Amino acid sequence: MKDPTSELHDAYFELLNGSVSISGTEIPVYKWEKPGNETRIEIATTTMDDISTKDTYITEVLQDITIVSSMRVPDERSVADNISSQVVQLIVADTFVTMDSFDILDTTLTGAEVFEDESYDNTTYRKELTFKSMIVEK
Repeated sequence: MKDPTSELHDAYFELLNGSVSISGTEIPVYKWEKPGNETRIEIATTTMDDISTKDTYITEVLQDITIVSSMRVPDERSVADNISSQVVQLIVADTFVTMDSFDILDTTLTGAEVFEDESYDNTTYRKELTFKSMIVEK
């Protein structure tokens, strides 16, 4: 069985990069967690569970996508919610993404958690979305 992590991160990046914006400002996407408090989307932790059968390699994948919102506006939480709504719509769409070595059978949103970090001059919200996918090796 192959490790789908790299292809999955590339697929999420291709899907989200250039597709999410707030008030005409494109939100940058990163394939890793990035320090700092600028507004961005991070493709974060991937957790996999092998549920293969005798005939088919199947992996259940939990993929965390983190929304960081720090626009120094009165309601960063609203901005994070708007960004996360766009992300969810893109990821759970029927036309999700394609990968060379794997097929994605189904993707659902399984969790959303908000974290608040207060600093000297602003508040940063981090919203972590968790998506569950079933991936089959081609």
